Amino acid sequence: MDFIMPGMDGLETTRCIRAMALASQPRIVALTANAFAEDRERASAAGMDAFLSKPLQLKQLRHELCTACLKKHTPSKVVDR
Repeated sequence: MDFIMPGMDGLETTRCIRAMALASQPRIVALTANAFAEDRERASAAGMDAFLSKPLQLKQLRHELCTACLKKHTPSKVVDR
């Protein structure tokens, strides 16, 4: 989920998804050009499961997506990759 999107940003979109009463919550990986600690904290607070900053390697993205698919969403600290 990119931080900067038209209309609703990625953080607000994530908050809305997390607020839904879903049988299974999706895993959400932050993807942004912002690589500051504050951005990681904002991603975690919004409910994102992991954090990737641009530019990234396809290998990083593939690894994070595979890892996210294997675990359940837990509202805890975001993983920095």
